[in-house]
Amino acid sequence: MQSGNGDILWRSLGAEDWSQMDNLSGWLDSEWFPSRKGMAGGIVVAGFGAAALIFNLLHTAFINPNNFSPDLDIDGVMYFSQDEVLDKLPYCYVVFGGIYAVMQLVGSLLLSVPADHPDEQQSLIAVSNKPASHLSTKEAAHNQLPPKEATRTQSFWILWGIFFMNGQTIVFISSLYKAYGQTFIFDDKLLATLGAAASLFNASGRVVWGHLVDVYSFRTCMLCLGVSQIAFLMTLIVTPEVGTAMFFLWICAIFFCFSGNFALIPTATNRCFGSQYFSMNYGLVFTANAVTTPIGAMLSSTLAEPLGWFGMFCVLSGFTLAGLMLTYFFSAKQPDGKDV
Repeated sequence: MQSGNGDILWRSLGAEDWSQMDNLSGWLDSEWFPSRKGMAGGIVVAGFGAAALIFNLLHTAFINPNNFSPDLDIDGVMYFSQDEVLDKLPYCYVVFGGIYAVMQLVGSLLLSVPADHPDEQQSLIAVSNKPASHLSTKEAAHNQLPPKEATRTQSFWILWGIFFMNGQTIVFISSLYKAYGQTFIFDDKLLATLGAAASLFNASGRVVWGHLVDVYSFRTCMLCLGVSQIAFLMTLIVTPEVGTAMFFLWICAIFFCFSGNFALIPTATNRCFGSQYFSMNYGLVFTANAVTTPIGAMLSSTLAEPLGWFGMFCVLSGFTLAGLMLTYFFSAKQPDGKDV
């Protein structure tokens, strides 16, 4: 069992469910908290980021209670070969799959919309059935753009491109930080603890970035995010020389940085195209993730060996830099004339 690459492919299978969760949460918090969309959205999606805080440790305790380290080296990649670890893996999917199903069922039953709004299902059906040509003057004045109109704008494709570029770091680091750590840290429980701590930064980062985008523009926040992310990526290679503490801090910082994408981009989508068609518009923006994940898996499997870890960190920084360039040219305005 390898510690990282397979997780990238698994993420690509879950991209659709991830998108649906993000869409629904973004639509609901914009309905409940229309004046604090960024903050509210950040808090809601923080639950997604915080999940690993608990389940990272539970997964490790279930699969590897004896704290075995990968002992099989194949082309510089470490694998687990111990039967005590491998035999428990299939049961892990069954046990935790059942837990997740119950949690999602309870969460779905608790969903609701404000009393002064129509039923969620009826609203979404009405929105999806309303042609673009029937967009009223009032809706247009408030930037209530349906998907057909939104996808014709430059802002939509810039947001899509930013999500695609930044997504490469999200996929690679969240899936392979442990594999990199195993090159100089030989304590599986310590790495699981790091994953739990990183998830806490992932969750809290969404709240912080959500608050910042309520105060400052999307462009300003995303530029800060990108510059910070590049700085941590390009210096991650020195962490084995400095020590475990620096690696711990750097991974948490990178998780904090890229968590901002899930607070900033939904808020920008809402501000650009309005809340009425938010679910469908953000769903289309989120298709960038569906493209990013398989490409990330392909890049990690084909480039990781010839380029090495530092080479891959440079590639990720290059993608982030491309996202920064797109952000620089993002100039959308809100109906009141303020920057998005």
